[in-house]
Amino acid sequence: STDISMQFAMEKCATVSIKRGKFTVCDGIEMANGQLTKYNRNEAYKYLGILQLDNIKHGEVKTIVRREYTNRVRKILKSKLNGGNTIKAMNTWAIPVIRYTAGIVNWTQSDLDIWTKKLEN
Repeated sequence: STDISMQFAMEKCATVSIKRGKFTVCDGIEMANGQLTKYNRNEAYKYLGILQLDNIKHGEVKTIVRREYTNRVRKILKSKLNGGNTIKAMNTWAIPVIRYTAGIVNWTQSDLDIWTKKLEN
């Protein structure tokens, strides 16, 4: 890393050993600074903002997305924008939170209907 004048976040590095779909025991990796890194089986990591380990953590991702979407909608509604700008803000700032996970996370129509009912109340 000194050759290219970059620093890497070595504290975020870890290994997971999976053989034939099952977790196996791994001693970890010894880093250049002598630190030994080993990944905890129960921790998920983020790849492009989506929590995963050996598969995508749909339940956890849905909870995080639901919380972020609700917070953004509340902020927009508290901003006292006029009608047109409120719709534009929803479409450009709140809805993309859900759209980013489309095709990755298994959303059902009932999930989305529950969100709509909660936001209307």
